[in-house]
Amino acid sequence: MTELPQRLRALARHEHDDLSIGDEAADEIERLQAELATWRKLADPQTLHANLLRGLPARLTREQVLHLAGADDLLAAERERCAAICDTIEDRAWDLWRAFADPTDQGRSIGADACAQAIRRLE
Repeated sequence: MTELPQRLRALARHEHDDLSIGDEAADEIERLQAELATWRKLADPQTLHANLLRGLPARLTREQVLHLAGADDLLAAERERCAAICDTIEDRAWDLWRAFADPTDQGRSIGADACAQAIRRLE
C-alpha cells in the first residue's frame, strides 16, 4: 500500500503536464494511511485500555464503552437469570401436566424450554 503514493508521484513527473495532481493524490493517500493507522490502534483493545489508563482521550463506540463498563459480564448474567426463570416456568408447567394432564400446561412447558434455549443461544 505504501508504494502507491510513490507510483503516483512518478506518474505525475513522467507522464503528465500537470505535475501537481499525482503529488496531491499521493499526499492525500499518505495522510489517510496515517489516519487509518491511528484508528486501527484505537480499535485494538489493548491499546484502547492503555490509552484510557493514561488519560488519553479516545473516541469510543457504544460497544467499547459498554465493554469497558463491564456490561459484557452484566449482560451474560442477566441472560442467564432470564433463562433460569424460563427453566422454573418449564418445571412448574411439567409438574402441572403430570398432575392434571392439561395440554395447556404441556404447551407452556415446551414454550418455556424453547425460550430458555433461545436466550442462552444469544451469548
